[in-house]
Amino acid sequence: MRDADGDVTDVVPWGNRVVTSKWPMSGKFSRDGRFYITNDLQWGPDVRGFYLNAPPSQLTVIELAPLEAGDEAQHFVVGGVSLPRHAESIAFSNDGTLIATSNIGQTWLAPDEVGYSQSSLSLVQFDTETGQVNHAGNWSFDGILPEGIEFDAADRYVVAGVFEYETPEPRQGALEFWRVLRDRETPRLERTDYVITTGPGAHSLIVVN
Repeated sequence: MRDADGDVTDVVPWGNRVVTSKWPMSGKFSRDGRFYITNDLQWGPDVRGFYLNAPPSQLTVIELAPLEAGDEAQHFVVGGVSLPRHAESIAFSNDGTLIATSNIGQTWLAPDEVGYSQSSLSLVQFDTETGQVNHAGNWSFDGILPEGIEFDAADRYVVAGVFEYETPEPRQGALEFWRVLRDRETPRLERTDYVITTGPGAHSLIVVN
């Protein structure tokens, strides 16, 4: 709620509760604010190891009621798509038609341990009118616990934060740049050689336009 000057005075529930898939980690509004998308990790006390053996992650798309609906607002789940395990970071392209996720796999384990799986990035097409989603693909890469993902201002690149790599100590983190290709019916990502080394623990990103 806001006062006459536009300042926030209170936060109150609006409309019905919506059931997502299990263990929503975070969420993003679509560029026009009509939809809200959650990345659901499927963790929980009923999963053996709580998160270690979690099933694939899920995106859930919620269509929000029009603002003028007031107290009668009704929100609806209108779409969803399966993703690789532990899709902890999510970003919308600036034109609103693509969603990228960073999936940490089970990279806290050593590559020779049972249960290990590589990190990956995923790209999802988003219909700005209906909220329907289409999984465009996954791209694996060698990086431990990649967290934080964003599109650049022109939607030409996706930048992914990497906590660290499997290297001798002292380990370093990095920002990896992936090219967004739209020359085919289904968009895709292509890894570039451009990497900015950081200290260990790169975890979140903000793009300043």
